[in-house]
Amino acid sequence: MLERKIQQVLGLQEVVSTSPETSATDAAKKMAEHHVGAILVGNADEASGIFTDRDMLERVVASGLAADRTALRDVMTPDPVFVSPGDTLLTAMMTMKQQRSRYVLIKEGGQVVGIISVVDILRAVVDTRAEDSHQFDHLWQGFPV
Repeated sequence: MLERKIQQVLGLQEVVSTSPETSATDAAKKMAEHHVGAILVGNADEASGIFTDRDMLERVVASGLAADRTALRDVMTPDPVFVSPGDTLLTAMMTMKQQRSRYVLIKEGGQVVGIISVVDILRAVVDTRAEDSHQFDHLWQGFPV
């Protein structure tokens, strides 16, 4: 399951991004609008960082900062680590573990093409298990016991 390639699991996705000058409030609104837990800070060619729901909680809210007056450049995770679409889910998980994050950027040919989360990986594992179970049940039906 974890040997599956990232590109097999995610397919094509829109990368939600914003500038480092964007306020944490505006970034959170954009993340909510797109139903994502992380946003690329910068653009597909040049990623300054990543801002996540956890960054909002720990670096903005818990720190007592005014979210509407706090620029992402001050609270984002800078210098993000990347994986490639051809890497395995296991590689993505190990990368997340090493950087103590629930998200990692996906880069191909010098451009950010996606963001994968631990939830994406969990969904892929659960979906694969359900698929395998369904196939097994189908094969078992009518089998002489």
